[in-house]
Parts: sequence; structure tokens; C-alpha cells
Amino acid sequence: MDSIERAKLDWINSDLADETFGLEALHNDIASILADVALYKTSLVTPAFYEAWQSLAIDAAVWTKTDPIAGVAWAVDHLTYSNTVALCTINNGNNARLRSNKVWQASPGLSGIGFDGSRYIFQKLVVEFECTLILDPTEPDPNTFLVGLTPNAGDDRSSNNIIGFCANPGGGLDCITDAGGGETITNDPSWTNFAWHKFRIECSRGHVLFYTNGNLVADHTNNLPTSYGMYINFYCAFIGLIANFIIGPVRAWYE
Repeated sequence: MDSIERAKLDWINSDLADETFGLEALHNDIASILADVALYKTSLVTPAFYEAWQSLAIDAAVWTKTDPIAGVAWAVDHLTYSNTVALCTINNGNNARLRSNKVWQASPGLSGIGFDGSRYIFQKLVVEFECTLILDPTEPDPNTFLVGLTPNAGDDRSSNNIIGFCANPGGGLDCITDAGGGETITNDPSWTNFAWHKFRIECSRGHVLFYTNGNLVADHTNNLPTSYGMYINFYCAFIGLIANFIIGPVRAWYE
């Protein structure tokens, strides 16, 4: 084989090696993309957090609780209701709180960071929970009662930059978003007293949606908080004779 033929053969072998390397790289890229897609699809359908109160007591690694001074402390009840629940009994003038230790990204009022369709993986935070709310106007204090998202562990209805369901001073249930003290409030017409309800809050850029029992009851686009981190917070102060504050399953996830 002369030098010209050897040079041609070497060039062919080199070209084949380059193409083989290119195919391997392409295969690896495709495999990586498919893995990312599978992970993303899983993240859409799998809650990042789920609490079904299956332990014998409230998990201190997950929740921080404030027991009422007078009444019955927070406990887990496996027998009384169709779901296992966390509950406490609050006497007149007392309060109780159950809030997550985990902080969630919920910044619907931010325009530069947070949920952004072009630059971020997370587009929405969804929080769902079941709860019995006794909202006779002589019972939970309408100035403090709140179930939802708060930027500080000790926040209540009177705090700024909150998202949630709160007591209406005239009786009933309101949806609220607060930004620095400016509030948007929508009454929830689907609420009924002394009954179980499933509540859902969706926080995305420029919107907070409120659902009760699967029905959209409010879409707030004004007074959206810009707080980056939020606790899941259940708080009740009581000004009546006695109240049972009962929380069913809780879950939260990003989409």
C-alpha cells in the first residue's frame, strides 16, 4: 500500500471515529434530555409535601405547634373522623397555632424574580388542605383567624404580606392577599358553617387563586405579597365559649 492509499485509509478511519463519537455524544444528550423530562413530569404530579397525620403525635420535625393555654392541646385523632386529623380545643380568650417548619417560595407580586415563565423551573406553588372552620362571628376572632401562607412564623390575620382564608367580621369566610398592608378581599360564597371543606391556594406570577371544594372563588391580581419565603400557617384565636380547630390532610407542591 503506497503512502497515498494509506493516507486515504487513515482519513476514512478518522472520519468514522469522529462520526461514532458524535453519535455517542448525541445519544448521551438525548438520554439526558429524556431523564430531565421524566424528572420534570414526576415533579408535576408528585406533591413535595404530604401530611396525613399517620403518626401517633404531631411530628415536631415537620410542624411547630402552639397549644391553647386553656382547652385541649394539639393531638392526632385516628378514630373520630373519616380522615386522620390534627385537632385541639380552644377555650374563650385563648389561641392555637400549627405551622410548617419548611418555608415555601411564594412570591406572586415579584416582577424580576420568582415565578417567571421564561427563566425559572417553578411556575406555581399549590397548597391544599382540609379543615373544619367554625366561623360564627362570636367565635374565632376575625382580627386574627387565618389559615394559609405567612412570611413570619407568628403572623395572623392582622399581619402584612399574607395569603389565605380568614374570618369575616360579619361572619363567614374571606379570601385575602395583603401587600404591605394593602388588602384585596373576596368573600367565599361556597362556605358553609360547621362543615368540612377542602381549600386550595395557587400562587403564580401576578395571580393568587383560591378554591373551595374544587370551585374557584377568587383570582387576586392586586395586593400580592413579594415575600420570598412563606410558612403554611393555621392560626385561631377564640372569643366564644369553646371551639374545636381541626386540620385534615395537608399537601403542597410546585409546578
